[in-house]
Amino acid sequence: MLHDKKLFLKKLESFFDEYGELRGQLIFIVDRSKVLECLSLLKNDKDLDFDMLHDLTCNQKKKGLELIYQMHSTKNSYWITIKSLIPSESLIAPSVTPLFAAADWHEREAFDMFGLKFNDHPDLRRILLPDDWEGFPLNKEYPLGGFKDIKPIWAYEEAEDLQNLPERDLLDSPIMKPEKKKKKLKIIKEDE
Repeated sequence: MLHDKKLFLKKLESFFDEYGELRGQLIFIVDRSKVLECLSLLKNDKDLDFDMLHDLTCNQKKKGLELIYQMHSTKNSYWITIKSLIPSESLIAPSVTPLFAAADWHEREAFDMFGLKFNDHPDLRRILLPDDWEGFPLNKEYPLGGFKDIKPIWAYEEAEDLQNLPERDLLDSPIMKPEKKKKKLKIIKEDE
């Protein structure tokens, strides 16, 4: 068993609406208005002592984004998952960077990929994509094949004039069909 279930239920009873257990790990569903306070309790309570935000990610649901916090107590070897539904109408959640410095990058990634904004984040901007990128690629509304007018990165590397990019079929490239690119190795003899 990875935790003391009774201890968690007692300490977190004022925060969660629902809870479950999957493979020995407790999962609590918490309203977004209580997330910061709940994570603060997990970190500062002497019995729990969750000192590590292991991961923060999102999962898109029909009604909005499910914000997921994976927490770890290195002292007690406890693991816990906190989930919160962020409605599609207002994709805003409280930032937990004041509690966990690691949340900085995770929250920026969630913003970059899903469009989820975090109140009071110290530097909320794109982290993986260019600043002028439009849209959020991990949203299900985003086109599966991307936008048609975007050229692959190799097209920019070969083009001298960026307005006249070379046309290339990616599926017919040497990357996808290496047998087309046949280079023979030259054998060098010792006496040469």
